[in-house]
Amino acid sequence: MSEPQVEVKGVTFKYEGSIRGGIDNLNLEIAKGEFVSLLGRSGCGKTTTLKIVAGLLNPSQGDVRIRGANVTRLGPEKRNISMVFQNYALFPHIDVFDNIAFGLRMKRELPRAEQVAKVEAVLDLIGLQDFKNKRPKELSGGQQQRVGLARAIVTEPDVMLLDEPLSNLDAQLRESMCVELMNLQRRLQLSVLYVTHDRSEALSMSDRIAVMDGGRIVQIDSPTQLYRAPEYAITAKTLGEANIWRLADLPETLVADIRAHQPGLSIESDASIMIRPEDISIVGATPPGRDLRLKAEIASVVYRGDQYRLLLSIPELSQQALCTIRASDDASPVVGPGTEIFIDYRKIRIVRRSSSGVEPS
Repeated sequence: MSEPQVEVKGVTFKYEGSIRGGIDNLNLEIAKGEFVSLLGRSGCGKTTTLKIVAGLLNPSQGDVRIRGANVTRLGPEKRNISMVFQNYALFPHIDVFDNIAFGLRMKRELPRAEQVAKVEAVLDLIGLQDFKNKRPKELSGGQQQRVGLARAIVTEPDVMLLDEPLSNLDAQLRESMCVELMNLQRRLQLSVLYVTHDRSEALSMSDRIAVMDGGRIVQIDSPTQLYRAPEYAITAKTLGEANIWRLADLPETLVADIRAHQPGLSIESDASIMIRPEDISIVGATPPGRDLRLKAEIASVVYRGDQYRLLLSIPELSQQALCTIRASDDASPVVGPGTEIFIDYRKIRIVRRSSSGVEPS
């Protein structure tokens, strides 16, 4: 196995006078050409981790290595990294070409002709040749973000750090930029550490996602694994909507039913079951013995164009549940009792509390 491009080993950092926002004994590796996202609620340590890798903060203990070299006490300019910020951080008084070339001009050993060739190549790559003589104020938000990305990749960094770079864009443009960024990263085999609070961005772009809570990485794995089979309740909630029911609050007959239909499932007494809203059905015939059937009442209905989002009350379990079903022109759900729901036993997952002991809200 090749050496990791980035290693964070046992890193701890605390902000003076604050009990949140630091990181505690954090370990993380990023391979060459890998896209890793840090995902979690505000104050969990995402941006702090990014700043430590960047050299903007010094950890109280632990090491940061880039391509095997210990850079823990080196400044950002000596780490061969690039950063893309939320506000783009473009220079307003110079044009697109010079904004992109800025990092290269700091490398005085690079001949001027080679600098120009590299900038021209990147302009072609991101489709901004026609805008190279314009200043940032003359560009749209999406074009400004492309300039920020171009400035980051033109120096051929060992790792690119992105701090919520798409959060200032509208929803449609953000989705388009996600695709562009993902294609660019894979084409150039960039190693990326990406901080975001947007789970759809993390799910769509990442090779792996690190879910953070309380200054620690709770779980790190592929987007599919984290979404479909999370180990912890907070992982399930961070990656998407989830129904989390504590086993201690459920009838023993239901728990026995789950054990019978999933005999290999490890069920701890203090654990919870997790069911995604899309895994609850309220219509159609179901194969006998495969689904858990429960009586429910529809407490609310929210129409979302292609689907309905339902809040269900399940008297038998003394629980509420979110359910999403595809929208149909033939019928629409209405608030009231008399609904029967179906849950595939195979889609039920067991989740535990995270090591921080904090349950998701």
